[in-house]
Amino acid sequence: MKRALISGLLLSVVALPVMAGNEGPGCGLGNQIWKGKSGLMAHISAGTTNSSFSNQAFGITSGTLGCNQNAVASNELEKKVFVASNIDDLAQDIAQGNGQHLSSLAALMGIEEQDKDAFFSLTQSNFENIFNSEEPTYKEVLAALDSTMATDQRFAHYVR
Repeated sequence: MKRALISGLLLSVVALPVMAGNEGPGCGLGNQIWKGKSGLMAHISAGTTNSSFSNQAFGITSGTLGCNQNAVASNELEKKVFVASNIDDLAQDIAQGNGQHLSSLAALMGIEEQDKDAFFSLTQSNFENIFNSEEPTYKEVLAALDSTMATDQRFAHYVR
């Protein structure tokens, strides 16, 4: 409960500046429901719908709900918000070596299709390095993930 509340607050604080502009909350069910609407309230409503139903991971993975599987994240904010909002599910997927949240992270990071299986394996074998504390922050997870990828020649070019 505490983690969900903190993630929700973090999502609001981190994503609000983006939502106030024309970028909106990305893709997902909220974008489909509020499609064509503009203004701060429409963006907040779309973002709230997306985070309430955790549907962006599905949309990114499946290429539905207005999500483009092949799109590279336009900035680091999308990746930060995704990891912060899904850190527990992402940890579970990384521990298993596959899953919807890990697939979505790979898509947000621009991991090419031919590298996805190796990415899943790399993250799984480095789980202890990526989630190196009992309650890691999204910043710690992303920094550890970047560090892990930077040391692997196959993935170093994905680190920005």
